[in-house]
Amino acid sequence: MTPVDRWSDAGSAARFASPAAELNSGLDVLDRGECLSLLRSKAVGRLGVVFNGRPEIFPVNYVVDDDGALMLRTGPGRKLSGALNQAVAFEVDDLDDAAGTAWSVVVHGTARPLSATAHFDLERRLGGAPIVPQGSEHRHRVLRLATSDMTGRRVVPPRRSGR
Repeated sequence: MTPVDRWSDAGSAARFASPAAELNSGLDVLDRGECLSLLRSKAVGRLGVVFNGRPEIFPVNYVVDDDGALMLRTGPGRKLSGALNQAVAFEVDDLDDAAGTAWSVVVHGTARPLSATAHFDLERRLGGAPIVPQGSEHRHRVLRLATSDMTGRRVVPPRRSGR
């Protein structure tokens, strides 16, 4: 795999799995449009950063911008230090135990700071979404995560053959 392949929106499973391998497997690979739609359906995800050589994962509020970039709200600390102008991973998922379905979208990119006015736009767009974690009202820094790679999977009950 070349570095260019690694940073495409094609989705890693689509590059490495044969179409026959996905047939009746219960795993559907999602295209970019489906991934963006699922990302837009939630307001809280998990941001993965490396801080002092150690991987860390944090819950964050976010919105998806018109061009598919993510805007994240955070405050001072390990999360901001590990994310600022660095390569990061971001994940959102959902699980429906009763239906036996689940989905996950993973985004890779670089987190860049936005202006203080971006905070007010993010607050407006988040509406009544809870601040995560609760009691963290000091999270007034906004980062923009431009997508360099986006993959999504949906787990569905395996389809049965017509036999």
